[in-house]
Amino acid sequence: MKKLLSNLINENHKIGFLFDLLIQFLIILSILLFILDTFFYEYLKNYISLYQNLEYLILSVFTLEYLLRTMHGKWKYIFSFYGIVDLLSFLPFYILHWLINIVGYNIVGLNTIKTLKLIRILKFFEHKKSRYTLIITNIILLIFIITISSLTINKPINHITYVALEDEHLKEIMHQKKIALVIGNNDYNYLTSLKNAINDAELIDNTLKEIGFKTILNRNISSAQEFNNVLRDFVKQAEKYDIRLIYYAGHAIQQEDENYLIPTSYQSAEGDCINDDFNLYGIKRILKAYSKNANGANILILDACRTNPCLDRSLGSNQGLVRSNPPKGSFFAYSTDFGETASDGVGEHSEYTKALAKHLQVPNIRLGDLFQNIRIDLNNNNITQMPVEENKLTNYVILNIDVK
Repeated sequence: MKKLLSNLINENHKIGFLFDLLIQFLIILSILLFILDTFFYEYLKNYISLYQNLEYLILSVFTLEYLLRTMHGKWKYIFSFYGIVDLLSFLPFYILHWLINIVGYNIVGLNTIKTLKLIRILKFFEHKKSRYTLIITNIILLIFIITISSLTINKPINHITYVALEDEHLKEIMHQKKIALVIGNNDYNYLTSLKNAINDAELIDNTLKEIGFKTILNRNISSAQEFNNVLRDFVKQAEKYDIRLIYYAGHAIQQEDENYLIPTSYQSAEGDCINDDFNLYGIKRILKAYSKNANGANILILDACRTNPCLDRSLGSNQGLVRSNPPKGSFFAYSTDFGETASDGVGEHSEYTKALAKHLQVPNIRLGDLFQNIRIDLNNNNITQMPVEENKLTNYVILNIDVK
């Protein structure tokens, strides 16, 4: 075993040569992952599990190589140039894990540590023989890095990577005006009442005020006409605002690929929900209102579909909501997956809204990441519902900005 481990770092041995090739391949893979994480995160996050597994593989092999070279070269290697390079190729990521899981995190610190991945490219020059084997691959990689960097630098400011221009970007958007319409429907006259919808609306209302929103809070909207009046007034007020947000907690249903919010006094003439949308409030009306103003950001958050409000009389298997296909410049968030129902919560608030209020208070988080964090929270707490979003935003949106 000792001889095998020694041969792994011997470039003149066949095993050592193959191990060098593996190291070279992982260096290139590491740089590619860095590029994807920096410039294409919105796509990469769909494959986050694969990304993390590859990072763990790279980290494990680089750590093993360092330990083997330390055992072979001892102090001379540890304080050599390449000894330091090898140490920096993996040590920052153990520190990163510690920052996230033990002491919380600071986004500037994390991005600085993440940028240290670029040091790994120096490892390429450490391997005298195998580098010639992969020289063409590295030339292609260099061309790819230059091309991506050039495209990024020449994009408009709101498309430039958040990692590279964090402070500048935050200062640019910190004075955006924000307004929110918050609705909670609890007390249904003819359907099953809810216990937490108003509590949730009040929690979100207070949280949004704390992070600089002007808020309009409505409780127990009783009719489609009242819904319409409230939305019309909100749209009129929101014209001069950069970020417009609507939060709704209460009953909602879908029929024939349309989503509807249910007023508290709703009662169908036929005794069911499915065939009568006259007294329901269609989300398509919100879509229409948002489509008229694509500047800034239009946000809709639905913590709805908590139970089947029609007690299975009409919905059958059509529980839950469907995709809304929001217009350009919009972001729609749903407390659970399409076609599923969400929990009203065992305490004073639904699980989704508790997580939403928690993560709204974390500053300098992009909107997509905020809702990804909510999803992680619910999963870690063994909550079965899986929140989903529809993202048609054309710039980065941060609801809670804190520039020191």
